[in-house]
Amino acid sequence: MGENLLAGIADAYWYEWYVGLEKVLDLLNPDSGVVGVTLQASQQQGLDDVVVRYDNKKLECIQVKHTRKDNVLSYSFLFCEHTENGKKRPACIKEYSDDWKKIKDKYEQCIPIMYTNRKIGNKSYTPSNGKGYKRPSLKKFWIALKEELKTAESISHIQFSAMIHHSLPSVRETGKMYKVAFDNILLQMPSLSDEEKLIFLKEFQIYSKEKNDVNNIKKIVNEKLLFFLNVDERQCDKYHNRLLRGLTEWTVSTRTKEEITKEQVLSVLGLKKDELIGEHNFATEEPFFQSRVQWIKNLKDKILEVNKGVFFISGEPGSGKTNIINYMANEDNSIITTRFHSFKPIQVEYDVMPADEGIYSSEDFWKNTLIQIKDKFEGCMEKYNVPVAVEAINSIDKKIKEVLRLANCLYKKTGKTTVIAVDGIDHAARAGKKNTFLKTLPSPSRLPEGVVFLLAGQPYSNNPEYPVWIDGDDVITNTVPALDCDDIKQLLTNGNIYFGDATVEEIAEYILSVTKGNTLSVMYAVYDAKWHDSIYNYEKYITERKLANGVDAYYDYIWQKAMDKWGIQYKHVEIVLSGAMTLLNRGITLELLQTLLQDFIKITDIQLVCWMQGIEPLILQNDKGAYSAYVNDVRLFLRKIFEKSGESKRIVADKVCEYILKENTNVALKHDSLFRSLIMANRRKEIPRYFNARYAYEAVIENRPLNELEDQTYTVLEVLAENGELECLVDVSCAISTITQYQNSIFPEEEYLGNVEESLPCEKQALSKKNITVGELLRALVQIKQLAEAGYEDRAKSTFKRWIGNRTLGKIGNKYASEEERQHHYNFNDTLKNVLRMSGKLCFIFGERLFEDENLKKGEEDAEAFFAEGVFEACGNSIDIAGIDKMYQLIKCYYPDDNDKFMDKLLLTGKKEIIEYFAKHYTKGIADNLQSIVLYIYTFVLGCAVTECPNLPNITNQENKYLEFLYKVWAYSYCDTSKCIDFAAEGIVQWKENQGNKYLWKLLVNQILFVSDLNRVACGGEIRISDDDFCKYVYDVLRGESRMDVGVQLKIREFQQHLIVVMLLTLDKLDEKYKKLALPIIEKRMEKSCWLIENLWEYVLRNEKEANVLERIFDLWMAPKGMVWKMPQEDIKECATIFIKMGKRMRWTEKVQVAENLLKAKRILGYSGHKEYGGYNLLRWYENISSDNPHIWKSLGMRLFNISGVISETGDNRADVYVDAVVASSVGKCGINDIIRFSYIPNSGDAQWRQTVFDAVIAYLENSNEGKNSLLILWKCVCKVFPVLEGSSEYSYYNNINAVYIEDLKKAILANAKKNEIVIAEEMKKIEPDCFEKTCKLRDTYKIPNRWFEMDDTIIFEESLQNYVVKVSQKRSIGSNEWKIILPLLKQSVQKGEHTYTEEIFSLIMQRPKNYANWEWDGVQDLLVELIPLLDEKDIRRLIQDIIDRNKEYQQRFGRPLNFFYPNMDIEYLAYAYNKDASVEERIRLYTRILDMHEMWISADGMIELPRLFTLKELKEEKETMDVLIGRLYQFKNFC
Repeated sequence: MGENLLAGIADAYWYEWYVGLEKVLDLLNPDSGVVGVTLQASQQQGLDDVVVRYDNKKLECIQVKHTRKDNVLSYSFLFCEHTENGKKRPACIKEYSDDWKKIKDKYEQCIPIMYTNRKIGNKSYTPSNGKGYKRPSLKKFWIALKEELKTAESISHIQFSAMIHHSLPSVRETGKMYKVAFDNILLQMPSLSDEEKLIFLKEFQIYSKEKNDVNNIKKIVNEKLLFFLNVDERQCDKYHNRLLRGLTEWTVSTRTKEEITKEQVLSVLGLKKDELIGEHNFATEEPFFQSRVQWIKNLKDKILEVNKGVFFISGEPGSGKTNIINYMANEDNSIITTRFHSFKPIQVEYDVMPADEGIYSSEDFWKNTLIQIKDKFEGCMEKYNVPVAVEAINSIDKKIKEVLRLANCLYKKTGKTTVIAVDGIDHAARAGKKNTFLKTLPSPSRLPEGVVFLLAGQPYSNNPEYPVWIDGDDVITNTVPALDCDDIKQLLTNGNIYFGDATVEEIAEYILSVTKGNTLSVMYAVYDAKWHDSIYNYEKYITERKLANGVDAYYDYIWQKAMDKWGIQYKHVEIVLSGAMTLLNRGITLELLQTLLQDFIKITDIQLVCWMQGIEPLILQNDKGAYSAYVNDVRLFLRKIFEKSGESKRIVADKVCEYILKENTNVALKHDSLFRSLIMANRRKEIPRYFNARYAYEAVIENRPLNELEDQTYTVLEVLAENGELECLVDVSCAISTITQYQNSIFPEEEYLGNVEESLPCEKQALSKKNITVGELLRALVQIKQLAEAGYEDRAKSTFKRWIGNRTLGKIGNKYASEEERQHHYNFNDTLKNVLRMSGKLCFIFGERLFEDENLKKGEEDAEAFFAEGVFEACGNSIDIAGIDKMYQLIKCYYPDDNDKFMDKLLLTGKKEIIEYFAKHYTKGIADNLQSIVLYIYTFVLGCAVTECPNLPNITNQENKYLEFLYKVWAYSYCDTSKCIDFAAEGIVQWKENQGNKYLWKLLVNQILFVSDLNRVACGGEIRISDDDFCKYVYDVLRGESRMDVGVQLKIREFQQHLIVVMLLTLDKLDEKYKKLALPIIEKRMEKSCWLIENLWEYVLRNEKEANVLERIFDLWMAPKGMVWKMPQEDIKECATIFIKMGKRMRWTEKVQVAENLLKAKRILGYSGHKEYGGYNLLRWYENISSDNPHIWKSLGMRLFNISGVISETGDNRADVYVDAVVASSVGKCGINDIIRFSYIPNSGDAQWRQTVFDAVIAYLENSNEGKNSLLILWKCVCKVFPVLEGSSEYSYYNNINAVYIEDLKKAILANAKKNEIVIAEEMKKIEPDCFEKTCKLRDTYKIPNRWFEMDDTIIFEESLQNYVVKVSQKRSIGSNEWKIILPLLKQSVQKGEHTYTEEIFSLIMQRPKNYANWEWDGVQDLLVELIPLLDEKDIRRLIQDIIDRNKEYQQRFGRPLNFFYPNMDIEYLAYAYNKDASVEERIRLYTRILDMHEMWISADGMIELPRLFTLKELKEEKETMDVLIGRLYQFKNFC
């Protein structure tokens, strides 16, 4: 049997793609330095298969050659013209070198690579025709050539001299053969210079992997997945399949972006960026007692001495355990490696109080710990096999194993014990949850060498939930020591507490005797001492309050005394206060207490304040007037009181709920406490009622954490699955949709830094100078910058010094550029550069170099240059003379390009004193010759100290050649007319070569001459143009950039900026007449574009006498109806920030505040620029309702139209065509009058609107009763409005879409005629024979609406629903094919009133594999939409529980937060299906809620005017005919 040549026909493609996937996976490894990979690069031809971009500006261009036969890679194939697949091809080296030349200048290193599974030829041969030179063995020749290349300094040095002059004749002959072969190679690279040929050949590499068939290279990809993700083989297969699905996005011609990034790979793999859960870096609270310092020193010595084990810091409530951990972690050279706080300590000065249970889950604990340890390996992740994505590790056991392994590796790497600190284990024990991290803590025997767990919590005897081994001999328990007399004296002195009859030492000794040094008891004793001045009275007071009996007795006494004093009627105060403290994670105000008490007891504010004073210091009042528990122990005391209050507990909780739900209540309070209060009030069932779009929108505006929203989402769904109100499904769906949209809008790299009024993480983080990674340092510097910009410069400076220490810039560079990190972390360069840049920005803000100064050493220039780049950028944000001096004082060396960029910014300010000062003192560093020309122009126009036109230098950069001529024409126009004319004539040649458009050159030259002539006029010359021409030229210069195509626009944008600014400076020197002529043109420009708005603003500010002009322009852009808010989402921030800056300068405080609020709200929620599916749910509901009431198009349809239009303008609206068509369909069903009115909706039509109107016509034809003549006239109109041009490309969009509409309208007309028994086909064919036969072969590539004449409900099935369900139930797996068959069978049974086998179908659906995260996973959604109305309430609740279970399963498998996208889609389907058969009125009510939600997103909840892209026009009320409609349709010929 002969060989099957078709078998494995796609091997070559798969081989190429797997080579690409191998490189794609390197994106996951920070050590690789790979930042982008392109498969099949469209801009290259010979080196296009796999293109790899590195962070150090290196590029690898890989050409893959695959063979299934036993082919060899020969010299001839690579270096000679040859035949391939029956076609004559040039030498491969020619294609590769041509491609290399095109791209090499864009990168510091460009490496061409041939990657093949062919064997490298090992034989030399002579062509069979006897002609030509002998071809050498490629294998031997390539080795010899590479040896020559190693030492060659020019191409002429490669002579194979050693071989040619060898003593052996055979070697001499081989050398001569190699020289001839090499000379041939040079001939095959005609596009390269000799210098380029040498570089190319040195870089060119051949990778021959003879055994690398598809299966072998697939194995390599799997090995990388196993290595990078640290998963098992089963998971590896899953991720491998996801990568293959990624190929369908990365290798097709319709891809939106060629280069693949790390984010895209993580997305395809279903992974996200590692993020810590909760807050784990706290500042040390002062004062910190000296006795504890020595105790901690002893503890550290023990830890370092034993090398491994578990240490337990045990202490009573309030003894200072958390602060001990804080102190140890925040020390310089701290021994603590990672830090986990199960509970956030209460801080009375802040309104927010944490819930007692804190963070307790095993998943959260081990994920946080692994992320923190993983970060310590920055620069050597590959060497230590560090997982690149923690969430890929899908089990707790594996996370534990990785933590312990890496902790041991870190010990071996650094020589320091790895200490994992875990604070608050008693809070986890009290959480009341079954699966806390306590059960997974490793016992001492399980710990590897060099690893210590440092636990902190209340004593073992108080917490039976602790692991039993904590009380064993293997655990070294360290009880927090009592405070000593000196500690207490320190507290008394700090509190300025003195008695007349006792010394501070005597007071301290008394307190010590009463409290036994218990920290919390001491704090209470010192607090009580503030109110006395006599030791006698103080001792009596302390004795009375029973502090000597412990804090519990102290609490009981104070509380009971307050109750006894005020009487039993104040029992309600006790219950309300304890309830409020238990339910609300906020400080409690008098207003809140009065609200909760009003139905129980009448009490004045003064009485209430007196009562609250009576329970001090258990509860204290902060500066804002809110009452908070002194420590968490007090909250636990109050919780016990509240939980013993019987029915009163429910009543108080109910009151708290009502207070929270008031409109004027603090939004944060609602999100903190509403759900907990509803549950305590026995109103759990109501929770879904309040979880709606408004609730979710408030949450995202208030920056509520996503994990809180995740917990609340699950709670709501669980309530619905139990007994919640299913009528709330639409509201719940809207809430989850809003959260989903928010989740899609935020960027992982935009880390929320926190409130600068509190301590930022960088101020609290433990610092071990040896272990600070470059990533940690960068994050800290970003936060320090936030502090400095918020006005906290002293805090910022001291924190900067703490992090930098005594390092020099050179030391920073050397630390993170160590040999090990160079070998294992190629990506460190980018992060290090950002550290140095950020240091430069901060030092400029501080006004001094906060580094140890030293002479610049060799090899440290780069560190200084990147530091200088940051200084340049900071100075460029606000340029003045003092800043320029400060800038150059701070920097020692810099890259010339950075200096030139700064100079550009400086010149564009147009400020004479600054430019003149700069030109006089700092122009020596100008490297770009173009910059020196621009500087001359500015100094000349501004009248700076310039005597004559300089000898303008030539430009060496060929790409800027045409710009050189523009600038020289401009410069010489001021000082040498003849040279100006010469360069204008010569420049048009360069322009034509670069841009091919002579008109643009003439336009730009005329603008230059106009601007320079204005200067002549300003110097006393007469103007030589009319006022009208003057205005025309000003207008042309201002709008120049908008008249260029994009390619030209990008290249000369800088030139045009300078041209406009210089024109504005020159206009300032003209008579008032010309200033007045120019002003309205400039103002008009400002109304239409924000390009160079700051310069135009300054000009108007200098010359406009009416102050309200700028205010009007500000309002035009920034008011709630302003143009900024109608810009694409990604442009809003940049433009709005500029206007806000200018508004602040004008001191428009209120306007600026409104603008800042709008900017904040508008950036929170937007539509995705990539695959936005939000329109489909809107479409589904509208289609359902309009089928019963098509007249809703005038109301709900118009709202839908406008929302869809906004989605299309600001995002990638996948439902746009279908929305237009379904609204048009409802219009068509209403008749001709509605179609005519509908056709006038847009202010200006286009081809898409033409199609939408004819969609309405197609819908009209379904049920209309038009005569034959009308149908023929309509057909003739269709053929005119949708012309198909002969000779156009088969891929022409307009030709193809016109063909589609001709075909569809033909079918609609024929179907209508058939219904009305009209014979019409032949006559239609006769009128327009070409159109009648027209079809579109590429129809499936366009979004075309479903047509009524294509829908056939009369499908005949071969078997019954019952038989098919029985057959399917016997299958091992059921998928989309089965669901698609069951769906029409079910519909048919419903229509016929037959048995629907609902239970059996539902049972099949519930058996779907649990790893199917949502309904669309296997295409069951359409079947469920039909099935849900047939289910009883119990089954619907089971379905909701199934949604919960699947998403939790998905989270657990991937160890990741909830992706709201999945439950969102299912709940949308469920809410729709549950209500789709409700009354029209009810469906309209619910649909209105969904429309309201989208309009809330778009308008930032009414802060921004809702765009009305489409408005319905009023037309005269009279019945129109088909003739009138056709007359209107003919007007759409203009849009064809």
